[in-house]
Amino acid sequence: MNTEEVKEIYDYARIEDKLGLYHNVWLKNGYKKECTLVDGRRYSSPFQMIDEDLNSEIDEDRFAADLFESTLLRKHVGYRYGLEIKDNQRYEEFILKNSRDDFWGTHIGADMLTAYAVLEERFGGEFVTDKLIKHRINYCYNLF
Repeated sequence: MNTEEVKEIYDYARIEDKLGLYHNVWLKNGYKKECTLVDGRRYSSPFQMIDEDLNSEIDEDRFAADLFESTLLRKHVGYRYGLEIKDNQRYEEFILKNSRDDFWGTHIGADMLTAYAVLEERFGGEFVTDKLIKHRINYCYNLF
């Protein structure tokens, strides 16, 4: 399959629009307990919205939802949303997806992990960084 065939398969404008919607709704103005979209749909968390799109029949919606979730920990507000996931299996999926983000191998990503670890040490609670680093090491190890 060449590049031109791939370009015809996906509607990248739709993916960008969906990612923009996720960003504007859940990240742009800080943490939200819930949101109501223009069409009247209500969501109590970004994961409710993500899960709806992951079950969509539209490939672009699934791709955008997966990409947004996979990079959500890059933002402090995304970290906070992650801490609120009640379903243990869903929480593990979220951490696993984020651990595969190459962002954590950058200087900025390492600094962010350090900041998260300091907060976790100071305030206790769930140690997201422990799980994220464990999955990241396994992911990187399996690449070779």
